[in-house]
Amino acid sequence: MSAQVVYEYPAHFEIIDSQGFPVLGPGFKYTKSSSFIIATTIAYGYNKSGIIVQVTDKQKRVHYLKTEVKKINNDYNITFIEISNKAFNKEKKKYKWKMVSI
Repeated sequence: MSAQVVYEYPAHFEIIDSQGFPVLGPGFKYTKSSSFIIATTIAYGYNKSGIIVQVTDKQKRVHYLKTEVKKINNDYNITFIEISNKAFNKEKKKYKWKMVSI
């Protein structure tokens, strides 16, 4: 996975997989616990095991999404799970952080 800024209108930030397909960006609907649509990305952190993305919804509420990697039949399934503010504060020191500004 890698991060990129798309400058075409409307400019936005997205995370893409190894084949170049977006896996997270504005308009993506997250439907697990709190069910929200991503409006903007504030920052992302990365390390060898995955990423954490700090995003907002349309009401400007902050959410934290962390990758969860599962190996199924010699293939990797990557999903995002929402973590709490408390869990984010505990985890954030393990990641290198980049602010997103568009």
